[in-house]
Amino acid sequence: MNKSDCLKGTVIDRNNDMIVIAVNPDSSKCEGCAAFMLCQTRQTVEITVPDKCNRYDIGTEISVRPERNSIMNAAMLFFICPLAIFVITLLSMTGIGVKQIFSALVSFGTTALYFAILFLTRQRFNTVKWIITDM
Repeated sequence: MNKSDCLKGTVIDRNNDMIVIAVNPDSSKCEGCAAFMLCQTRQTVEITVPDKCNRYDIGTEISVRPERNSIMNAAMLFFICPLAIFVITLLSMTGIGVKQIFSALVSFGTTALYFAILFLTRQRFNTVKWIITDM
């Protein structure tokens, strides 16, 4: 994925410090992005642009990408934490003398529970911050 243009779209609304972009679905490069599961871009993206809002008129084509922190948060939530939960549960269960098959099943169950909780609280974590890149 080219980090300079994750999404392309057209400015459809502009307020004091925010612009709304209609995302062009044909230009999306979400498949290769670590924040894909976190951002769930639909048809519009809202971006806070405190000092450059007047620079973008309605109808202007722009490119946006997620902030680095958003990508790191997504990687942490969807890759690192589940792996850590799985490994810690597996080693703990095996360490206290539980058979390996039951340890593995409990580890998978614990990881599935983590993803279920993450799914139920997804609105809290659905906070990708966007950066406008020059086209």
